[in-house]
Amino acid sequence: MHPNLGLMLALAWAYLGAIFLVGEHRVPFELGLGGWLVSIAIVLVAGNRLARWAVQRRMISASTLANLNLLGVVTVGCLVVLDVGYSMYLNSTSPSFDATRSRLFDENTWVGELYPKVYYPTERNFTLHKPNILVSGSLFGNFYSTSMLNSRTLVDSVLEKHAITIRINELGFRESSEIGAAEIFTLGDSFTFGWGVNEAESWPGLLESHLGRTVYNLGIHDASPRQELELLKYVLREQGEKIRIRKLLWMFYEGNDLEDDYTEEIQRQVVVRVPLTRGTAIEAMERFMGTIKRQSVVNRLRRGEIAWKTAKAVDASNPYNVDGVALVYPLYYSKQLGPRLFSKTFVDLAGQPASYVRTHWNREALEEVMSEMQSLADEHDFEVAVITAPTASRLHGPHFDNFPKISERPHFLDFVRELSSSAGFATVDLYELMKPYAGTELLYFRDDDHFNRRGNSLAAELIQRELFTPSD
Repeated sequence: MHPNLGLMLALAWAYLGAIFLVGEHRVPFELGLGGWLVSIAIVLVAGNRLARWAVQRRMISASTLANLNLLGVVTVGCLVVLDVGYSMYLNSTSPSFDATRSRLFDENTWVGELYPKVYYPTERNFTLHKPNILVSGSLFGNFYSTSMLNSRTLVDSVLEKHAITIRINELGFRESSEIGAAEIFTLGDSFTFGWGVNEAESWPGLLESHLGRTVYNLGIHDASPRQELELLKYVLREQGEKIRIRKLLWMFYEGNDLEDDYTEEIQRQVVVRVPLTRGTAIEAMERFMGTIKRQSVVNRLRRGEIAWKTAKAVDASNPYNVDGVALVYPLYYSKQLGPRLFSKTFVDLAGQPASYVRTHWNREALEEVMSEMQSLADEHDFEVAVITAPTASRLHGPHFDNFPKISERPHFLDFVRELSSSAGFATVDLYELMKPYAGTELLYFRDDDHFNRRGNSLAAELIQRELFTPSD
């Protein structure tokens, strides 16, 4: 009788496969439930045959193999116990309130609640705002949650309620001018749209005021570079002879422009089908497989979700707790700039190495978008200037105490400038241009990840200086 080596190997493979191969789109051997189960069976059979072969040829004794087998089973068991225990610990330390439900008892508005809805006008993957909408209100930034009102520090020094008005015209843009009156157009996401500020306070609005010429804003919040390109194609096609672009100012944002959606088409009619496995044992196994991945301490370490800190360090400074209030977004302090909330996602992205950008699944799609914009500019005879905007984590982070380490260079923005230069476009590097101001002036909202009024004003000044001559 040979020891059941296959059982140990199958358990180890099931655990590690669920962590490293299931649902991992960037590995060559991504597994679904079927592949996972088949691979476990193969390892089980192969392990037992290997054990029999090794014992028969006296390569290893049966007792030694049995001890190794026991050690492996115990190790996997300990890892599972660690995963369950750590998940239980996180549950015990999580806030006891329901943030979504708490909004039902909160009279305050946060910026995302006020913003106009978007829709898909065609099967191409881009959106427009629903036309002819006028909304206004006083609101907090995107990082706001009801529980923050329980912190005197946050109420007095971080939360910034301000009034804005948003008007969407008949074409679906945040623009008061006629499209035929403009030769200068801006393209981009929420930073171009003017998130959190009035139309005249956005950098396109301020640039228009400085130049004394119409600057037409095509910015759509939550848009990716691919969606912005598709939008521009649509506008050129639909407006025909009404539109004459001489200069296009295209803003790229470091935070999520690489991560966003680069698909070219969407389905207008979506048929929702009931999965064949619903209510079956297969569905339960799929949930079990996903649970292994989510609870795994190994996976959490791999993704940087666990930071080892001493109890003393946590007590001295915990960016996720202020005045006893648990925070979703970490709070950091600066002697010059004061306290500010940061997006953990953008902090993490700012720390990624150059290889993250070079091997990113959207890299080739971005290259294609830039190439298509070059062809579109040649076809319609307009100039393109690419403007690269950093995150607050990149620009201000180094000036805050105990801020996580970020990469020396903004690798995504560097890559965008490379593509822009290859396409023959002018470039404006707002990161380098804004750095001299970053230690003394806060250019982003304290409770949101977008330019504040001063940030928009400075961006407009720098863009005008870099791209327009006095005669313009």
